Formats: sequence, structure tokens, C-alpha cells
Amino acid sequence: ISLDTALIMRTTNGGETWPILETPFPHILNAVHFYNYFDGFAVGINNLRLKTINSGQNWSQLPSTQPVLLFDVFATSSTNVFAVSTGGIYLSTDAGDSWSFNFPAGYMNTILFQNNSTGFAAGREGKIWKTANAGSNWLNQYTNLAEEFMDIYFVNEDIGYAVGNKNNEGIIYKTTTGGETFTGVDPNHYQFPAEFLLY
Repeated sequence: ISLDTALIMRTTNGGETWPILETPFPHILNAVHFYNYFDGFAVGINNLRLKTINSGQNWSQLPSTQPVLLFDVFATSSTNVFAVSTGGIYLSTDAGDSWSFNFPAGYMNTILFQNNSTGFAAGREGKIWKTANAGSNWLNQYTNLAEEFMDIYFVNEDIGYAVGNKNNEGIIYKTTTGGETFTGVDPNHYQFPAEFLLY
């Protein structure tokens, strides 16, 4: 397998082994997301978009137009699929057969939905966008031009984290308000005591 072609590995034993699947697809894949046990999508460079309907045993290449660098993908149903790129957010409403430019959010690295309606996208210039209506509208939740977010994850409806970098150092932001506000998490600085007393 060449380093500049798609690589897909599938485990069926809880991650003990990861056999490589035959993938005759050009270009590199960046992300994969499964809506359910059967339906999954993967995206990568040069507009590479793949789909599986049998739990990842086989993949088919989806139609594409102009080359686009796709960083992340998230399916909110077996037909509605979002992807993010250097220009913003794309949406397919027909299981990846056709795509439209959903929102010019800027250079986005990651996208995540909590449910069918509420989702977040984040990327360069410290931008975090939120939709509460399945992508019909996106509202800016946070911006810092010196930062870049690489991933975002919610543990429940209120608590979520965004990670990335600022000046080549890692940053972690946390929300406890469902994404309405994000605040930085200070790293733990452990200091050893110079002396101790035993009572």
C-alpha cells in the first residue's frame, strides 16, 4: 500500500487486530464516521468521499466535482452527511451522491453533531460555529485569530471540549453551557514542596 493512497482498516474483535482492507482509491483519507452499524462515510484529500452500507466491509467512491481538501465528516442520518474543508461546511442530503456548500465558515478542521439538529464546527482563527437547526443557520460561538481548533467533542448536551494549538502549544477549551461559551482550561503545573513536616 502506497503512502499516498487510501488506507482503511477494520476491526471485528474490539481493536485486538486491524486488518487492512483492499482499497483501490487514490489519495489520503482524513476522517471516518458511522451513522449506525451499517452506514459509514469517509473523506480525504482531492475530494475523496467514500461510503459503506455493510459495516465497512466494502467501500464505494462517491461522485465528486472540483478538488476539495476534506478534513472531517459527520452523518446525522443515513442520508444527511456534513463535511468540513478549507472553505467551510458541505452538506449532502442524499447519502453522499450530491453535495452543496452549506456555509462559508472558513477553514474548518472538525465537525460534530450532538443530535440531528445541534452541531458544532471548529477550525482556524479559533472559530467555533454552532447550528441548532440542522445546518440551516450557523452562529459564531468563539473566535481568536491566533488559535486553531483541531477537534471538538461533547460528553453530554452541556459539557464539551475543543482542542488545538496557539503559538505551537496545545490548548484545551471547555464549555458547560452547551457551547454558548467556551473558556480555556489551565494546564496543571505540579510543584514539588521544598520541605515537609511530619506530625
